[in-house]
Amino acid sequence: CGFRCSFGLRSHMATNVTTSTTRIRLQLAWLVGLLWFGATCWSFQPRPWSWTFTGTLPLRRRNGEPQLRCTRRCLGTFSAPEPYGQLFELRPDSGGGDSSVIWLHCGGGNGAFASYTVGAELRQELPFTSFVFPTGRKELPFPRWVNFGYDETSVALEDPSRLCDFGGLPGMQDSVEYVHSLVQREMSSGVLPERIVLAGFSQGGSAALEAGLSSPVRLGGVFGLSTFFLGTVPKQAATSSPPVHLFHGDADPVVPLAWARHTEALFKSSGVATSLRIYPGV
Repeated sequence: CGFRCSFGLRSHMATNVTTSTTRIRLQLAWLVGLLWFGATCWSFQPRPWSWTFTGTLPLRRRNGEPQLRCTRRCLGTFSAPEPYGQLFELRPDSGGGDSSVIWLHCGGGNGAFASYTVGAELRQELPFTSFVFPTGRKELPFPRWVNFGYDETSVALEDPSRLCDFGGLPGMQDSVEYVHSLVQREMSSGVLPERIVLAGFSQGGSAALEAGLSSPVRLGGVFGLSTFFLGTVPKQAATSSPPVHLFHGDADPVVPLAWARHTEALFKSSGVATSLRIYPGV
């Protein structure tokens, strides 16, 4: 009886150990897979299945060249500064464009996705305009332009005017300088500053607004979609800032409409020409 009890206990313990080991292995496998997927989205380098657009159609490969090589050829030799991700561009078929739009994606997005979606549609409407889609800072858990997180969001949800307290958040100044360098790059290609527009969605809009108001040259305008401004308006913005156009849905579940109204009021009180268009039910 003692032998049977001992044997049964050992068998039960062995079964538990095997079950626990299997569970741990499954959890580790799941964790490794999750980390791999996150790292892939985080860095987002061109993949063999990536499409690079020219005009409104996917670019055709030359003599059956691999898609990866085709993508790299179309992206050119520009290298984004660390820790920013890959830059994607859509240029007119004729080469240089007569105007440029620099589009900053939302937090968690990237330049590739923006170019495949927003860029493909805008390219149809503006065939002689160049579109530039940079990727934000490669920081886990997702690419971003500024470290505006849970704590800042909670404070601003209680009082939108507290957005003025977050002008010095990590990442913003570096992102602004990066955008300014992209503006200079477009000017070097022959585009006049008044023919350059900054645009951004959500967190990307915050960086676009900051870059536009602090730009050393007067740009053609700044478009902010479902976005908000962090900090206070520079004193020189009243005379040097381009016109700002904000677009926001009154049913936005992520960025409250109150943040857009706060931004509009702040800009207008500072002498910045600003408009806000609200979309009902969006």
